[in-house]
Amino acid sequence: MEIEKIHYVFYDNGILRAMAKDETGKVHDLVYDSLIKYEPSLKEGLYKLVFTEASFLEFIGEGDFLTKYKPSLKLNLFEDIKNQANKSSLDKKLYKAYERAFSYFLGHTELSKEKLLEKIDRQLGFSNSPATKDLIGEAIGFYRKKLERDDQWVCESLAHYLAWNAVCNFLHFEQHNFKEDSSIDNEKFKQIIEWLLRIFHDRRSNGIDLDSHRLFTLAQQYLSILNEYKISKKAILRGKDLCDANVIHYATFGTIDSHACIVVTTDELEVLEERIKIQKEMMQFLFEAEDSKLNYTSGKIYKAIKTCEIIKCIDPVCL
Repeated sequence: MEIEKIHYVFYDNGILRAMAKDETGKVHDLVYDSLIKYEPSLKEGLYKLVFTEASFLEFIGEGDFLTKYKPSLKLNLFEDIKNQANKSSLDKKLYKAYERAFSYFLGHTELSKEKLLEKIDRQLGFSNSPATKDLIGEAIGFYRKKLERDDQWVCESLAHYLAWNAVCNFLHFEQHNFKEDSSIDNEKFKQIIEWLLRIFHDRRSNGIDLDSHRLFTLAQQYLSILNEYKISKKAILRGKDLCDANVIHYATFGTIDSHACIVVTTDELEVLEERIKIQKEMMQFLFEAEDSKLNYTSGKIYKAIKTCEIIKCIDPVCL
C-alpha cells in the first residue's frame, strides 16, 4: 500500500453526527456518493479518519466546554499582562496562564476517566446506524481504548487542547482593553501574538498539534489595528466553535505528519472563504519567520448543505 494513495478525511461535527444518528444509512451514502464525484480514488477504500480532540469533545456533548466552564477558569490575563514592564516578565505571565488553564482542565471532574467513559457509552447508544458502525467505532473507539490503557494521555491531550484555546479565547475577548492609539498597548499585544506564534511553531515542530486558526484570527485582529482590515462577525470564532477552527487548520496545515486532508463541513461558504484568507495571510507571516520549520500542506474543503450532500469544492490555494 502506497502512503500517497491514502486519503485523510476530517468530518466536522455536523456531518459526523448526521451520519451517526441516521439508522437508514442514507446520510452516509449521500456523503460518500457526493464525495467520490470529486475524489474517485476514494472508491479504493484507502482512507484514514482524522478525529481530533475537538471532534471527540463535540461528539460526547462537550463542544461548549470552554463556554460552560469559563466562569470557573479565572485567568485574569488583561490585568496580568498590563502590569508587566518588559518582554521577559510578559512571557512568564503567559506561560503561567497557559499552565494554570492546563492544570484546571486536567483536574476537571468532567474530564476524568470515569466521566469520559460514561459520556462515550451514552453517545454510542445514540449512534446505532449500521452504515456508520465502523466509522464511529474507529473514531470514538480509539479514545475508549486509549482511556482503558492510558487515561493520562487522553486527559493531558484534552487539557492541552482546551488550555491553548482558552488562552487564545480570553485574549480575543480582552482585546478591547488595549487602546488602539497607545504605542505601549500595541507593542504588548504584538509581543503576545509573537509568543503565541512561537509556542504554536515550536510545539508543531515537535509533533504536538495545536489549533492554528483560533490563534490566526486573533493575530489578524492585531493586524487590523495597523491596516484597518475588519473581520466580519460571522468569521470570528466563538468559544464553543471547536471543530470550526479544525476545519480551516486541517485544510491548510494538514495532519501533524504533513498529510493533506479532505475536509467535509456544513459551514457557510462565505465564512469558510474569509477564514481561509485569514489563515493563509498569517501562515505566510509565520513561514517567513527566522528558522521556521513549518510547511503549507493544502488539502480541500468540501462544502455540504444541511442534507449533507456536497455541493462545492474549495481549494485553499486558489483563494
